[in-house]
Amino acid sequence: MNRLGFGRLHTTGLTSMTGKALEMAQSLTPKVQGNFTIALCGDRGTGKTQIATYLAAQIPVSCNSIGWESIAHARVPRYYCAHDLMQAIRGEFSGIREQCLAATQILSEAKLCALLVIDEFSELTGSDYNKRTLTNLIDARYRDMRPTIIITNTNPEAVGGEVGRSIYDRCCESGGVVDCSWSSYRTKPN
Repeated sequence: MNRLGFGRLHTTGLTSMTGKALEMAQSLTPKVQGNFTIALCGDRGTGKTQIATYLAAQIPVSCNSIGWESIAHARVPRYYCAHDLMQAIRGEFSGIREQCLAATQILSEAKLCALLVIDEFSELTGSDYNKRTLTNLIDARYRDMRPTIIITNTNPEAVGGEVGRSIYDRCCESGGVVDCSWSSYRTKPN
């Protein structure tokens, strides 16, 4: 899973998940096989990325050939920080052929993967290009019935304004806005 963008912290944490994050991940597991767009929202440290990693780990991955993780049509989950994804996609405007090709490949991977996780959505600047591109990407996945998870550090009431009306509407219809409002796993009780 590390080769698919999921961080080592979260992939090694799969065996030690506990509490509300584990309960939420288990309750969302049946949705992984279907068409959904889910927004995981809540304060930092509540395990939203861990939940998404858990859900991605439920997807069977066939890795029997070299380079399988870079094949755009491979049926594997993908993880991207929103900013990194947009930086990579913006390479399509480069005058350098290799950067243009890489941008096209990354966008294709994001459109066609078995599960797309876009993290740190709330850290993305709100340029019109970013919003249109992500709306287009998520809409393409929605039309093709491919599951998508958006992770944001806002409260449920602010999600619609942050992700935009089109994406929010797809979340409400097909997966939901999941409030991860429990205590942070990063802070230790006194």
